[in-house]
Amino acid sequence: MKMAGQVDNSRRDLLKAAAVMAGASAVSFIAVSRDELKKMLVPVNLGDLVAEAAEAGSPLEGKVQEREAKLKEWCWAEADKICRSMGEDSDACREARKRCAMIKVKGTGPREGVRFAMALDVNKCIGCRRCAYACVMENNQGRNLGIEWIKVLEMPREEMDVIYANMDYTEAPKPIMVYVPVACMHCEDPPCTMVCPVRATWKEPDGIVVVDYDRCIGCRYCITACPYGARHF
Repeated sequence: MKMAGQVDNSRRDLLKAAAVMAGASAVSFIAVSRDELKKMLVPVNLGDLVAEAAEAGSPLEGKVQEREAKLKEWCWAEADKICRSMGEDSDACREARKRCAMIKVKGTGPREGVRFAMALDVNKCIGCRRCAYACVMENNQGRNLGIEWIKVLEMPREEMDVIYANMDYTEAPKPIMVYVPVACMHCEDPPCTMVCPVRATWKEPDGIVVVDYDRCIGCRYCITACPYGARHF
């Protein structure tokens, strides 16, 4: 069995073909009521989604191990600099390497009944786009690609008209403007997860909507389905 990230080309080609065939029903979902949509589209079954990964460990465990390895690699590199500068027998060198060895990243799964939420104070946002840059790094995308999971809208403070919002501003903040980051709303019944033909996006028990970018085939149905325009490709 293959873990996410180990999808072979033949499987990906098959999924792409299935996505094209399902296009008409997925794109036209907006004209259907929510109750009818639920009957037509089968929500993601988490058990089916992670069944292939059950034997080798959960995606959370893999991410925890990857993060721990990266932190230790960075720490050892910094410790080596200290040791070269202060000497291998110095207290600073021994302490630095001791602390690197102590690094441990723990991953805790969702607790039953716990739901997460994120609040945004628009009055404090200065349009710096730091949230977008951090999100790009978290989702393994380089900034040079021009891909952002969070879009920051600049709008006149007196009007707040989303239709004429500017996403390409180069100077901020401006006193007459208000800045609104548009991110995933983690909906109660997210339509984006319902239209994905390969189940590359799903809702976790703790309320978070996640995306497996290794499983995603780029059909962009989720972008069409998102009522907030928060999905980007």
